[in-house]
Amino acid sequence: MTDSASTAAARMCLLVIEGGADPSGGREATPLQRAGTPAMDRLARDGHLHRVVLGAATCWDGFTGLLGAEPGSAPLGPAEAAALQSERGETGKRGETGKRGETGTSGESGDAAWVARADFVTVDDSGVLDPLGGHVADPEASALLELVAGGVGGSRLARLRGHRNLWFSDGEITASPPAWQTGTRSPRTCLSPDTRLLEFYDAARATLGKADINAVRVDLGENPANALWPHGGGSLPLRMTPPAWAVGRRVALVAAPGAAQGVARALGWAAMAVDGDDDALCAAALAALADHDVVVVRTRSVLEAGLRCAEVDAAAPDDDRDGVVGARVDALAAVDARLAGPLLGALEERGPYVFAVAADGAVDLAEGRHSAEPLTCGTLRSDGLGSGGSAGAGLSAFHERACVESGHRVEGAAAFADLLAHEFDSVSGL
Repeated sequence: MTDSASTAAARMCLLVIEGGADPSGGREATPLQRAGTPAMDRLARDGHLHRVVLGAATCWDGFTGLLGAEPGSAPLGPAEAAALQSERGETGKRGETGKRGETGTSGESGDAAWVARADFVTVDDSGVLDPLGGHVADPEASALLELVAGGVGGSRLARLRGHRNLWFSDGEITASPPAWQTGTRSPRTCLSPDTRLLEFYDAARATLGKADINAVRVDLGENPANALWPHGGGSLPLRMTPPAWAVGRRVALVAAPGAAQGVARALGWAAMAVDGDDDALCAAALAALADHDVVVVRTRSVLEAGLRCAEVDAAAPDDDRDGVVGARVDALAAVDARLAGPLLGALEERGPYVFAVAADGAVDLAEGRHSAEPLTCGTLRSDGLGSGGSAGAGLSAFHERACVESGHRVEGAAAFADLLAHEFDSVSGL
């Protein structure tokens, strides 16, 4: 550390890897154990490892739990709606980088009190075949959504981007899990048994199943976007309380365009929407460190790599379905090289710091399963001190089982927020 860096204000960076962990109880080494992650391994060797007990049912609940929200209190749908309001230019601190969202709408939210994601998916009666709906995008996706809006009882829908959309309702509808968490079960049995939700799903599937666009996609060998999957529902507006470590500090949240910007809006943080890969995320995060006390970065690259490969593997022979693990190993190594390493290097060069890494969920993509087990997490302080397990315990790598071996459990969202607040206050001299 240089003399000039030693007098700089302290900074904290929290790197969140969506679905970055695997269930820890298996006999095989997890992708995180297999991946080469020298930067994240420093959290085990020189810092502290933790298991954060949230009981989160989805990666989104894990993410918002890491930001201090109790699981289920900051649903995905309202967060997307808040982000959509920001993209339309309504009030809110945005500080966006990257390409502005293309948010054509079908219908208006009106007086809706409840909103959910309604994602294009590919289904048949046996299960969800492709949770990304054949990677459908505009203009096809907008045209398909218009068909649904006209054919499903005047449903109020809003177009987001990629396979993502929003469904607004004037009454509460019980939430369902994301489509990729359905495994091999029949789609209808995986949805909430709410009558309105099932009626919406059935009507949308009937409409999309007859769409000429989908017939052409099938002829071209592409998966049809033949259903809308409602999930992540919650009441409007999104309300969140800043975690202890954010109070009185300048915070930026750097992530792909979408719900994360809604969270930033609700918390009064700068929202940096990056429409690019992990290199672009890193560039935005490094820029944010110059004038923010805390930078939160969320990457989807590990989960998306696994989902893309799971889609391919589903159509492969039974003896050729090992690509998901390899894809996740490669993606985790890339996150370490393209995000964790540069961010940690910049923090070390600048001055006092706290660097934290967490997977917001443990997932088994081959089985389409999310585990509610405690989250894998590590922290590293510039002074080599801190709270938690692993320091001096001989652990040398950051992964699920090492966090178990550390023996340190953080019980709940508020406790994790307090832990980060204590670490940051300590290096800040407070």
